[in-house]
Amino acid sequence: MELVQTNSTSSRSGGNSPTTTKSRGALPPKDPFPEVLDWAEEVEIAEAKKARNETRKAERRDKAAQVKQAKLAQLAADRLAGKPPPLHKTIHNFKERGSFQTKAQSGHPHSWTATSDHYLQCEVLKNLFLSWRQLSSLLGDIPITQLWKAAYQAGINCHIALQKLFLTAKNRHKHLEWAKANGSTDWRGVLFTDEAAVKVGYQPGRTWVSCQKNTGEDINNMVPTFRSGRFSIRVWAGIAYNLKTLLVVLPLAPRKKRLGSGNQWDPAENLTAVRYHDWIINGLLGDAVTAVSAYPDGLSVVEDSSSCHQAAICKQRQAEYNIQTQEHPPALPDLNPIENIWYVVKNLLGKCLPVPKTWDELARAAEEVWNTQITLEHINPVVSGCAPRTRNMW
Repeated sequence: MELVQTNSTSSRSGGNSPTTTKSRGALPPKDPFPEVLDWAEEVEIAEAKKARNETRKAERRDKAAQVKQAKLAQLAADRLAGKPPPLHKTIHNFKERGSFQTKAQSGHPHSWTATSDHYLQCEVLKNLFLSWRQLSSLLGDIPITQLWKAAYQAGINCHIALQKLFLTAKNRHKHLEWAKANGSTDWRGVLFTDEAAVKVGYQPGRTWVSCQKNTGEDINNMVPTFRSGRFSIRVWAGIAYNLKTLLVVLPLAPRKKRLGSGNQWDPAENLTAVRYHDWIINGLLGDAVTAVSAYPDGLSVVEDSSSCHQAAICKQRQAEYNIQTQEHPPALPDLNPIENIWYVVKNLLGKCLPVPKTWDELARAAEEVWNTQITLEHINPVVSGCAPRTRNMW
C-alpha cells in the first residue's frame, strides 16, 4: 500500500517558510450563510414549478381548442354531405324507445371494481330514505341487484324506519333531566296508562331507510311524526308487570256532518278533564290501584302530560283514592311501554274478519283483541325494557 507523505518544515530545522499541505479526504469549507442559500433554492424551485404548470395549462387549452375546431369542422362536413345533426339522433332515440339515452353497447358489461362499490355505498348513505328503485334511477339506471349487493358488503340493509316525535330543544332538555332522575327507578311497580285511537286497517305511512346494522335507533335514520286528528274510536287501558286492566271504550261522538248545511261538520268530542274524572278515575283506574295486592309498596301510575290528566279535579280525586302518580316528560311515548302494546293491538285489529263496519262492531272487536290476544307475554318484556331505555338516554 502506498502511503501519502506530506512535506512540512519542522520547527527544529529552523526554516521560516512553512508549506501548506492538503490531504486527499479533506472537507470543503463551511458555508457562512446556509439559510440564504436554502431560501434562494426554494424560490428557484417554486418558480420552475409555476412555469411548468403554466406550460401544461397552455397545452391543455390548445388541445381543447383543437378538439373544438375539429368538431366544428366535422359538423360542417356532415352538413355539406347531408347527414342529420346529433339532435336528430336524440329525437329519434326518444321516438323509438321513449328515452333520450342511447342504446346500450353490445358485448360484456364493464366489470365492477372496489372503487365502484365504494361509490355506490357512499351514494346509499347520502340518500337514506330512497328505495332501491329510486336510487337506481338517480344514479343512471344502475342495476338494482348490483346496488344492494354493494350495500350489503358494507353492512347496509333496508328496513322500516323507526318514528320519532318532532322535539324542540326545551323538550330534549326535559327528557335528559327526567332520565337522570329516574335512572334507578324500578318500573315493575308502575302502572302505565294511556288512551289510543284505533281504526280498521294496517298502519299506513311506513318509510323505509337504508342504514348499517344496529343504527336503526340513530336519530338521523328515523323519521319525525306529527299528531293526527283522525280516529275512529278512543280506548283506554293500563298495563304493569304481570298486570293488565280491562279495555275501556270511551263513548266520544265522532264528527258529524250538519244536515242541510253543505260541507260543514260538527267537531268530534274530546276527552275532557270531567269525562276522564268520571269515566276513568272513578271507575277502572281507582279499582285497579286499590285492588292490587301483589305490590307491597303500592302501584304508582304513569300518565302523559295531556291537559285532562293534569287538571285540578283529577289530581284531587287521585289524592282521595291515594293514587301515586309518576311524572312523565312531554312528547316521550318511547318510554311508555303501552305504546308498544297499542301498536300490536292496532295491527291485530286490522286483521279482523269480517271487517267492522259500525262503531259498535269496532268497539266489540277492540275489546275481543285486548281480552283474548294481548297476554302477559306481550306486556312483561316491554315493561322490563324501560330501565335500559331510560339509561340509554344519557
